[in-house]
Amino acid sequence: MTCSSKIICLPTKDFTDLRRPTQNPPTILTMKQFLLLLTFSLTVSIQAQSFYDLETIQTIEITFAESNWDQLLDQAYASTSDYILAQSVTINGEVFDSVGVKYKGNSTYNANQTKNPFHIELDTYKDHIYDGYTDIKLSNVAKDPSFIREVLSYQVLRQYMDAPLSNYANVYVNGNLMGLYSNSEAISRKFVDKYYGSKENARIKCNPPAGAGQGTTVVPDLQYRGEDSSAYYAAYELKSDFGWSELIDLCDTLNNHVNDIEQILDVDRVLWMLAFDNVLVNLDSYIGTYAQNYYLYRDDNGRFLPTVWDLNESLGVFSDAGGGIRLNSTAQKAQLSHLLHENDASFPLISKLLSVPQYKRKYLAHVKTMLEENFANGAYEDMALMLRTTIDAAVQADNNKFFTYNNFVSNLTNDIVERRSSTPGITNLMDARSDYLLGLSDFTQAEPAISNLALSGSSPAVGEALTITATITDALRAYLNLRSVSGAPFETIEMFDDGAHGDGAAGDGVFGVSFVPASIQTEYYLYAENDGIGKFSPQRAEHEFYEIVASNTSSLIGDLVINEFMASNDLTQADQDGDFDDWIELYNNTGASISLDGFHLSDDAGNLTKWAFPDGSTIAANDYLIIWADEDLEQDGLHADFKLSSGGEEVVLIDANGAIVDSLTYPEQTTDVSYGRFPNGTGSFREMTTTTFNAENTDGTTNPDDPTFSTSPLAGDLVVNEFMASNDTTAVDQDGDADDWIELYNNSSSSISLDGFFLSDDIEEPTKWAFPAGSSIDGNGYLIIWADEDLEQDGLHADFKLSAGGEMVLLFDADTSLIDTVTYVDQSTDISHGRFPNGTGSFQDMTPTFNAENTEGTTDPVDPTFSTSPLAGELVVNEFMASNDATASDQDGDFDDWIELYNNSNSSITLDGFFLSDDIENPTKWAFPDGSSIEANGYLIIWADEDLDQEGLHADFKLSAGGETVILADADTALIDSVTYLDQSADISHGRFANGTGGFLDMTPTFNAENVNGIVSTRFIPLLGAEITLFPNPSEGLLNVRLEQAYSDDLQFRLFSSDGRLLQESTLSQGAVNLTINATNLPEGLYLLTVLDGLATETHKVVLRR
Repeated sequence: MTCSSKIICLPTKDFTDLRRPTQNPPTILTMKQFLLLLTFSLTVSIQAQSFYDLETIQTIEITFAESNWDQLLDQAYASTSDYILAQSVTINGEVFDSVGVKYKGNSTYNANQTKNPFHIELDTYKDHIYDGYTDIKLSNVAKDPSFIREVLSYQVLRQYMDAPLSNYANVYVNGNLMGLYSNSEAISRKFVDKYYGSKENARIKCNPPAGAGQGTTVVPDLQYRGEDSSAYYAAYELKSDFGWSELIDLCDTLNNHVNDIEQILDVDRVLWMLAFDNVLVNLDSYIGTYAQNYYLYRDDNGRFLPTVWDLNESLGVFSDAGGGIRLNSTAQKAQLSHLLHENDASFPLISKLLSVPQYKRKYLAHVKTMLEENFANGAYEDMALMLRTTIDAAVQADNNKFFTYNNFVSNLTNDIVERRSSTPGITNLMDARSDYLLGLSDFTQAEPAISNLALSGSSPAVGEALTITATITDALRAYLNLRSVSGAPFETIEMFDDGAHGDGAAGDGVFGVSFVPASIQTEYYLYAENDGIGKFSPQRAEHEFYEIVASNTSSLIGDLVINEFMASNDLTQADQDGDFDDWIELYNNTGASISLDGFHLSDDAGNLTKWAFPDGSTIAANDYLIIWADEDLEQDGLHADFKLSSGGEEVVLIDANGAIVDSLTYPEQTTDVSYGRFPNGTGSFREMTTTTFNAENTDGTTNPDDPTFSTSPLAGDLVVNEFMASNDTTAVDQDGDADDWIELYNNSSSSISLDGFFLSDDIEEPTKWAFPAGSSIDGNGYLIIWADEDLEQDGLHADFKLSAGGEMVLLFDADTSLIDTVTYVDQSTDISHGRFPNGTGSFQDMTPTFNAENTEGTTDPVDPTFSTSPLAGELVVNEFMASNDATASDQDGDFDDWIELYNNSNSSITLDGFFLSDDIENPTKWAFPDGSSIEANGYLIIWADEDLDQEGLHADFKLSAGGETVILADADTALIDSVTYLDQSADISHGRFANGTGGFLDMTPTFNAENVNGIVSTRFIPLLGAEITLFPNPSEGLLNVRLEQAYSDDLQFRLFSSDGRLLQESTLSQGAVNLTINATNLPEGLYLLTVLDGLATETHKVVLRR
C-alpha cells in the first residue's frame, strides 16, 4: 500500500502516523507532492530557482523599442487588440527577443495610472519558454494594502484543489522599475494539461467578456438560459474552439437534473471551491454579486473541473455578496453566513448542490477542515508573516504602489480606512471569522471520527480480494470511494458494521468492505456521515487520497529495461519523417530475442495499457528499440499515442500479463538532453552528457546535488591533507609566486603512482586536471600541487585556482573513482586548512605546515587550538542534516536537524562527559547524558533541536542551513572530530563517503545506517554462498533482486523502515533468480532489506530516491 493528490502513505498494518495533523495524527502527500519527492534529490537546485518559488522575488525586464510604449499598450487595451511587440523580455537574466505584451485586468487597469497589470506571452512571435511557462500574468496589487492577499489565498487553496502557483516579481520597463507585482500561473492550455491531463477539450472562462461592473446584467452564474448559445455569450468567454453545447448541457443538468450532476461536474472540487470562497470572504467570485472569476475545463472523463483565479480581492476586500447583500464592515464580513445563497435560485451552483443532503454534509466537512487547518491554528498568519518578510524591501522600493508602506505593514492586522471604503486587517477579519464559524451549531455538533484504517494481507495482488476496515464513531453511514485510474471519478461502495464484511463483530464500531483490485494502482478515501455533518479520511479528499499498489511481478524485470529517453527533442534526433519528437529507448539485457506481443507502454500509472505494441514487435538480443512518443499513430513504425512531459512524469513498461517490467518517474527535463541509465542497461537514471540514441549509454553528467562516484581502493591511503586558498606571504613556488596550493599525503608505506589520476575543484568536472605521466608520491610522503592556472611552469601546477570564498577539492584515481574530497567555507589569508591529526583527522584552520606533518591548529582566539583525543579516527561525525523538512523524524514526529556519529572500532565507546557543539568557542555547549554510549561499528543519532525536554539525545542547539561547524570533544575537551560545512539544501544530508572515513559529500540521507551514496549494491551473501545484486540502488521505487545462481530453498525478503517497522514481505521461490520489490508506495529515504533462508539472515541498506 502507498502514499498519494494525491498520495497518502499507508503502511499495511499501522496507520497511526499517517500525517502531521491539526489534531489526529496521519503524513499526507498529494500526487503532485509525491512526484516532487520522487525527484527532489535530483532537482533540488532547479526547484530552488523555480519561476514560482515562494521565497524568491522574480525579476522581469520589458524593453520596448518605442518610447511611447504606455500609449501603445493603452490603445491596444481600448481596442481589445492583441499583443504589442516588445523588443525583449528578460526574466531573471535570461533574455527573450520579440515577445508579446499587453495590459490586462478590469477594475485594476486605468490608463491614467503608472502601474498597470501585464500579460506577457513569450511565444506570441517566437517559440520562447521559461521554466516550462509561456504565459505570464502580473497583477499590480491595486486593491490590497497588505500586498499578500492573492499569494496567501492561493497557498491556502492549493491544499484542497488544483490552483495556480503564485509569488512576486519586480517589473521593469525600459529600465524603470514599475513596482512589485503578484505573479500567478496562467490558466492556459498548458495549465489544464499539467493538472488535468489533457488540453484539447472545452475550456471556458467564467467572466463577462466585457468586464463585470455597474450595469452588468448577465453573469456566469450557471443558470440555464435555454439551448440558444447566444444567450450565454455576454457571461462566458470560450477559450477553446468549441464548448457552448457542453456548457449548456452543464447548466441544464445542474438546474433541472441535479441528481445526474456527478456525470458532468466534479462535485467535490466545486464544494472545495465554494468552501474556500466563503471561508476567506472571497466575494469577487462565484458566491458574490458577479458570480465570476473561475474557469471550467471538461476533462477526458466528461466532467467539468472548476479552477479558481483572480484572488486580489480575497480576504474581505470585495464587499458585494449578491442578492442585495452588501457587507460594509469587517464585523459583517467576519459573520458572513457559511450557507450564503443556500436558498437563492440565482446561484444554482450553491442552491442546487446544497439541496442534496449529502453534498451539504460534505460541504460542511470541507469548511470545517479549512478552518481548522489554516485559521483556528494560526497557520495562515505564519505564512503571511513569511510573505511579508520576503517582499518588505521590494514594497518599500515600489514608488508606484497604490497604498503607503505604513499601510502595507499595518494591514496584516489592522483595517485600512479610506474616504469611502475600508480594507479589513487580515488577522482582524480571519481570527474573528474562524471563531464565529466554529462556534455555530453546524460545526460544534458531533462529527464522525475515522481511525485505525487497516488493509487485509501484507502483499496485495491484482485480482485477489482485499478488505479495508476502519473504526468509525458518531456516524450513521460510511463509504469507501475508490478508482483504478488517476483522475477518473471515484466509485462509491458502502461500508458495514454488521459482522459480515470482514469488519469483526456486528455493532463494534469497526466498518469494513471487500473489493478486488482491478489494476496495480488503486486510489481511495473514506467518507462517513451522520445526519448533520460528514468526515473524510484523509481530510483533504478528494484532492488527497490513499493508494494501494498491488503486486504483479514480471519475469522480465532486469532483462528488458527502459534505457534512455528524451522528453524535449528540438534538434537531436528526427524520426523517419523528419519530425523531432519525444522518444523512448528500450534495451534487452539478455542473449535472446524478446517478443513484445501484448506489451504496453504508458506515461500514466493509472492507465497502464495506454499504448499497445503492434503484433509481431520484438527486440533482438542485447539490442535497442526506439518508440516515438508523438501521438502520431498514422506514421510507420513504433509511435505511441502519448507525448512525454518535459516537466516530469512517469514511464511504465507492461508485459502481456499486465505486470510491470520496468518503470521510472523522472524530474523536469532539459531540451536536447537525454535521460538514461548509466552503466548501460543496469544503472540508475541521470542526465546524459551525450545522447546515445539507439546505442550504448557511455556516460552521464555528475549532478552536484547527487554525486554518484565509486570509491577508490586508495581511499584512506591517499588523502588531501592540507591546502591554502588565499596565499599572500607564506610558501612560494619555484618562480617565487605565492599561489594557492594543495598538499597530498600518503598514509601508506608504499609509493603510489599517480599516472592518470585527477584533481578538481568542480564536482561536475572530476577530470579537470590530470597528473602528468610519471607522477608519484612516496610512502608516508607529501606532494604539493600549485593551484594557479599556470600550466607553463615546471612541476605540478593545476589549471584551476582555489576560491577563498569556499568550494570543494576532489581527488580521483585513473578510473575516476573517488579517493578523497573536502568541502570548505571562507578561508583566511595565510591560514591553511588541514587534517589534524595529520593524514587522518578532520579539517581545521591551522598555521601552515607546507609539505610537512600537520602538528597543531591555529592559535587564533577565534579558532582555539584543541588537543587531539585518543579517539580521533575511531569515533567520527559521520553524517548530518541541517535542513530536515520531510525525511527522518524523532520519536515525537518532529522533522528536526540531526547529527549521526559512527564508531569505526570493534569496541563500544562510553560517551560519559563527552560534548557536542556547533560553536568552536564553546566546545562544551551540550554534554551527553550520563550512561550514553555507542556500540562497536554502530551509529548514534543526536537531534539538534534545542528541545531538552524530549526523551533521548536532543542537543541544545540547532544546525544552521547556511553553514557552520560541528565539533565532537571527549571528557577532557580534546578534539575527537569536527566538520565545517557550506550552505545545505533541504532534505539532502552531508556525510562521509566512504562511510566512517571519507570526506564529506552531499547525499541522499542514510539515517542511522551506512553511507553508500549511490553505489549499486552487488555483494557476496555468505548465507547463500552466492552473489546477489540489488539494482538500481538507490531506486525510484522498483527494486530488482537478482541471484548469480538459483538457490535451493525459498528466500524471504522483508523490507523494514529505518526505525525497524516491517513494511512488506516478498518471496523468491526455490530455483528462481529474479524478484522485483515494489516500493513505489514508500517515500524516499533509507530502508533495510533483510534476506532470510530459514536459518540465517542478511541485511542490506536500500535507498529510495524520488
